[in-house]
Amino acid sequence: MQRLTILLIGFVFTLTSCHSYKMLTQDMVEQYNWSESELKQIQFYASEDITLRQIQRGKKTSIEDGEVSVQTGKEIREIVIKKGTEGIMMFQPSKNQIAVSFDAEDDSKFLIFGPNPKADGRYILLASEWDKRKGKVTYGNTKYFVNANKLLAGLMVDIKQKDITKFNSKQAKGRKVGQ
Repeated sequence: MQRLTILLIGFVFTLTSCHSYKMLTQDMVEQYNWSESELKQIQFYASEDITLRQIQRGKKTSIEDGEVSVQTGKEIREIVIKKGTEGIMMFQPSKNQIAVSFDAEDDSKFLIFGPNPKADGRYILLASEWDKRKGKVTYGNTKYFVNANKLLAGLMVDIKQKDITKFNSKQAKGRKVGQ
């Protein structure tokens, strides 16, 4: 029985995983070779608060007993997309741009994100035009302004890293003189 050699082969798989939110970058899209249909399956998250603001100014005049009365005022409409708000891709307006909706009720309410070389290729909020330090975006059918510092707001994705280690162990039989 001692001559029987015991061969021990053990396969040990170690699987570790953790979630980590990372900024979506052009390099990431290219590295994973994500198609438009695959991008539509990814859950996106706002990297920081995005505040859309619209200010409407108005004047109203009235004339009573020969006197002119002027009322001025403004109405401020604001939409806040908080950091971490979930969004989905609706479509690609052009190559390397994605339209993401954070609104659960209206598909026409979306923002356009694209890679910015000055921000290491991160997908950040894109504005259609600039007015001083404010970018103009369309959300639904309405134009809003976003402060320039919020134009660096981008998209994050939840990347679950899996590291698999395959361990193969074999026990040596040993050798005797004369074998």
